[in-house]
Amino acid sequence: MLGEYKGHSQAGQPMGARSIALLSDKKTLISYGMDGTFRTWDVKTFVNRSANTFPGRWKNDLGLLPAAWMPLCIAPDGSRVATIGREARELALWKADMTGDPTILAGDRKISCYVSSPDGNSILLGYKDGTIQRLDFQGKAIEPSFEGHDSLVHGMAVAPSGGVLISVSYDRSIRLWGIHTGANTRSWTWRFLRTGNC
Repeated sequence: MLGEYKGHSQAGQPMGARSIALLSDKKTLISYGMDGTFRTWDVKTFVNRSANTFPGRWKNDLGLLPAAWMPLCIAPDGSRVATIGREARELALWKADMTGDPTILAGDRKISCYVSSPDGNSILLGYKDGTIQRLDFQGKAIEPSFEGHDSLVHGMAVAPSGGVLISVSYDRSIRLWGIHTGANTRSWTWRFLRTGNC
């Protein structure tokens, strides 16, 4: 069945979606559009269920709109949404309906990518310095950290079992990690590797 998700617009003109993600129920799509709104959609009927915008002070003062090149990070249970600020140093954790104030996690390193764990209890941040850190959704660091890449971490994915992390870096390596140990269990280095999101 083919159809279109129509709703993102500004001044009457259609606007594209910067990021989309499918919730774990496989029935709900969430999108962030160039009009500055988050929208939820019924996957089968293409009906726009809701539309929300960032509270003005977060958008204007902190610039916490997701970067155009960075996808949304949604907890598998659909309860939380993570976004990255324009300066890539702040992580904002929101309720899925984008209501209320987000929890802001600010650091001194630039975030390059992020992914939620399959159980929805933590989020993994890849940094431009090559390190990876795991946090809970309250912003508390979960040991261990993951060190081994020599350059920006460009993409990550977590195995459905939740025990293995795969990362790809501008150092032209792909690495497998034990989530609970931080051990780099396997790595590949390619002479010609076009890095991308996992």
